[in-house]
Amino acid sequence: MGFRNGLIAAGLVLLTLVAAFMLYARVLREDKGSEFQRGMILSLFHGEGFSAGMYHQDRWVVYDPDGKLTAYAFFGTGEGYEGPVRVLTLTDPGGIITKVYPYEHQETPSYFAKLFEENFLESFEGMSVSGFDGKTAPIDVVTGATISSGAIIRAVSRSVR
Repeated sequence: MGFRNGLIAAGLVLLTLVAAFMLYARVLREDKGSEFQRGMILSLFHGEGFSAGMYHQDRWVVYDPDGKLTAYAFFGTGEGYEGPVRVLTLTDPGGIITKVYPYEHQETPSYFAKLFEENFLESFEGMSVSGFDGKTAPIDVVTGATISSGAIIRAVSRSVR
């Protein structure tokens, strides 16, 4: 009976250590991710003294050098043909989309280039995030890059909801 209890105790200790390591690894990954996101946001604001603070996972506020709220930044992911398409959506303080930046994808370059050729990303600009969803948004997908277009629409929609 003593040997069995010892094995159970050792197993529980091992399980606890594995769980603690996994939690620590997740925290490290999130810290690196948040610093990556902060760096990306601040690189878009070319003046010195801008600051960005995360207020919820993948959601940021941006302040100008005088401490005035300048923008909100939202990170989102949509599933493309070749895998996830990650985007950064910027809004003004009133929740109007000012820019959509796809920053990571595995889509076929020639298809993804069509999104830029057709000014697809600009179609988001001026839209309110209030009530935005990718299903009813008046955004036309790009012929020849339908799946990539849909991935970006879903990524924006998921990020701002």
